[in-house]
Amino acid sequence: MQKPIRFLHFPKTAGTTMASTLLRIYGRKHWFGFSGVAEKDREKFLNLPLDVRMNITLFIGHSMYETGLKEPDAAEIFTILREPVSRVKSFIQHVAAGKSQYLKEYVESGVFSVDHFLYSGNGELDNLQTKMLINSDHSGSNLRISELGEEAAVELAISRLINDALAFGIQEDFDASWVAIWNALGRKPPIYASLNQKKTAERLEFTERQLEKIRDLNRLDLKVYAAAKEEFQRRCMTGAISDSDVTVFKRRQHLYGRVFSYIWNMARNLIKRPIN
Repeated sequence: MQKPIRFLHFPKTAGTTMASTLLRIYGRKHWFGFSGVAEKDREKFLNLPLDVRMNITLFIGHSMYETGLKEPDAAEIFTILREPVSRVKSFIQHVAAGKSQYLKEYVESGVFSVDHFLYSGNGELDNLQTKMLINSDHSGSNLRISELGEEAAVELAISRLINDALAFGIQEDFDASWVAIWNALGRKPPIYASLNQKKTAERLEFTERQLEKIRDLNRLDLKVYAAAKEEFQRRCMTGAISDSDVTVFKRRQHLYGRVFSYIWNMARNLIKRPIN
């Protein structure tokens, strides 16, 4: 690849697996990580020495499609989407487990209320994937949707995903998505380690009323995802995403993925363990 590449990481879409593999394959010498806070990310990037900025070959992290920064916006962008209701459920689970530092207030009492959080107005609960594809100011802001109108916002998000991005995948068909992205990058799809997996016993139960609220909050994301899934399936059926490539990769992942995941997660836990 002559151009730098950028992984647009939507929260709770298996992006940690992709990001960690990108760093493993491309190395940690010439990369930049977005935090998801646009203003701070721009300041951090612009404060880098010019020669460092010009030599960055890999961008990862939570950013919007348009960052307002020349180098990452000119990079080849790829991403993975997730079915919106499933994504929001996973996000709520993440907050309930106390893993979101800026949302600790919702678990400080020791009792997490799904309803209380679901009706809080948090910007990551509604249409986040659409907003990250069209916004340029803040990933949780609905301003651009209001300016464009819902129909135009959906059309823009779909166009950027299908027509402009180098590649995209959907989490629900992860292995085929993995192959599609790595083939687009001109690389043999590497074995991946499954990261940040939830234990079944820790999962929240959602009522039908809560699920209906999530669907209502994500009307636009559901439309964008439906179009993306249809296009992804079309590419699989027409051979744009090779069925034989996917079959070969799945065989390799089945043979070696579990052991690799165990070793990789054990190494991560050792690194994170505090030194007494």
